[in-house]
Amino acid sequence: MNIDVVYSVGNVAAGTTDNIVLTATSVGDNSKTDNGTADLTVIRPAITVAKAVYRNDQTTLINNTTDRVLPNETIWYKVSVTNGGASGAASVSIADNLPAELTFLSASGDAAGWSISNAGNNVTANLTVALAAGATRFVWIQAQVK
Repeated sequence: MNIDVVYSVGNVAAGTTDNIVLTATSVGDNSKTDNGTADLTVIRPAITVAKAVYRNDQTTLINNTTDRVLPNETIWYKVSVTNGGASGAASVSIADNLPAELTFLSASGDAAGWSISNAGNNVTANLTVALAAGATRFVWIQAQVK
């Protein structure tokens, strides 16, 4: 017989080990039992986030220290999420609060799987599919300079 065991891992470091003891009891004679063990090692994703700002063409980077933006100019933020860990990330969420000097215009994901919403200048993007180990996904956020 196969038995599925759901095991929740607390906020522990990757590489942490644990041991689960499983006890099987006979249905016909509950005095007869057999123990088995399962050794577990925690593996975790390692998520990094990068944010870059582009001109309206979405290809020309804006240098935050030397380049100027003008009132009414449209700019784009590219927020990239990379999983550098050894396992997939089942749930990824990005929250980006745009500066008050900007007005939020729109947002879109790089491909299917993003659920994006905004409240004023607060943008939230949730990846509804797993982010595989070694993968990068991104969201574009369009804003206008006040």
